[in-house]
Amino acid sequence: MKKLFKDIDGLQIECLISTGNSNPIFIFHGNSSCAAAYESLLSSQLGKQYQIIAVSFPGHGASSYYQNNPDYVSIAMLGQLTAKIIQSFNPSSYLLIGQSLGGHALLESLHLHPKATGLCLVSAPPFSLTTIGSVFREDPTGGLLFANQLDQNAVERFARAFVHHDRSENLNLLKTHIQTTQGQFREQLGKSLALGLLEDELENLISANIPCLLLQGEEDKFIHNDYYQYLVQTNAPLELSHFANTGHAIQLDAPQQFEQILSEFIHQHLRTSVSQTLSHAQELQHA
Repeated sequence: MKKLFKDIDGLQIECLISTGNSNPIFIFHGNSSCAAAYESLLSSQLGKQYQIIAVSFPGHGASSYYQNNPDYVSIAMLGQLTAKIIQSFNPSSYLLIGQSLGGHALLESLHLHPKATGLCLVSAPPFSLTTIGSVFREDPTGGLLFANQLDQNAVERFARAFVHHDRSENLNLLKTHIQTTQGQFREQLGKSLALGLLEDELENLISANIPCLLLQGEEDKFIHNDYYQYLVQTNAPLELSHFANTGHAIQLDAPQQFEQILSEFIHQHLRTSVSQTLSHAQELQHA
């Protein structure tokens, strides 16, 4: 695994890249997390087989924050940034994985990802201003998701809200990532939502008509399970995968099952891209 930084719109964006050789698979994390949340995945056998690139949003991990300190940071702004980051790698095609906020950022920018061959959403069911009340449970953090300053008790409560199993190693990892996130980001993200700056993500998914796998943690403290059942009855091109005994951070509560489901998803939707790349390489050799 290696780390590099991309200069995107004056921001230094942290990217962690696995050693695998394939068309890339980009992962975007949730609120107050970072690329390092996926280090174990990048170092796994899956990461050795495929090129997986985990990205840290501004103010998360080792990525810098906006110097102009904007009045708000919207999900759409983050979505536009995902497209610019991916374009900087100049891939011929790629897969997208978004966890929580990262998934919503991808949903709000799908029109900017014409070369994406598949989308995996982790605890990120598409919603809009009209459906938001049906999606979310009462906030288990009590508003900490959008708080600038967090004391130790707040960080502890924040971290525990994301997992179903309170394993110390997972909680410590979450707390580290929460503590290293720029507080302005949470506050300015909250301002954008208060302004109603939210697109119809389900309509975006239907319009993009991209194969989508939606992962549901059945003990998620943030999202109503009934909403997932509503989504599968729409005409969106999505498949639902249930994870029993897992919370919002599925990759921490069920890492082996998470890796297995991702492996199947990647094999199904990256296979054509890999074969095209090999075919092109062979053409060059015989030219």
